[in-house]
Amino acid sequence: MPNDINNRLEIRCDSLSDMKKIKSMLFKETRKKKEPFFTMDKLLPIPMITYDKNIGNRFQYYESSTWGTRCNVYNIGIEENSENSVLIYYCTLNSPNVLWVKALCKRIEWQITSKSFLFTPEIYLEHRYFCYYNEWNGKLEWQPGLKTDYIFYDFYEYCEIYDPEMYKLFSDLKENSFNEILT
Repeated sequence: MPNDINNRLEIRCDSLSDMKKIKSMLFKETRKKKEPFFTMDKLLPIPMITYDKNIGNRFQYYESSTWGTRCNVYNIGIEENSENSVLIYYCTLNSPNVLWVKALCKRIEWQITSKSFLFTPEIYLEHRYFCYYNEWNGKLEWQPGLKTDYIFYDFYEYCEIYDPEMYKLFSDLKENSFNEILT
């Protein structure tokens, strides 16, 4: 779909008990599903009152200003879910969920690292997002004590660094299109 923003979220922690706390911020359990599922609503829940007769559905306004995107995650694929790491691929609508990821980083730092004076676990979080049709991409690498600043890339730069196969594909397409114009 043209509005899909592809996201990749990876979290690693050397403390199993702290990783369990981190996963509790990400995964929600229901009676219907046996396996817990990834949702942004677990960390930053949507308020119960989301409809206003004057402006209609306030749901998307809350999500945009809190999560950074217009709706919850979808097309979720959990690549790795071990005791000390998790790797999740998912889509967001129209924009990446950078505000939600920054809130996750702050919550991890507050809940885990500020409570432990004797031992601070090694935590690493990486969030990448890419939007091929708009040609913009970004990456955040975070550890406790560091700023949550994203690095933004244009499409070709991002592909060259993180997705060499895609870079080659688009470079070949671009070259072939240029050659067709000249002939």
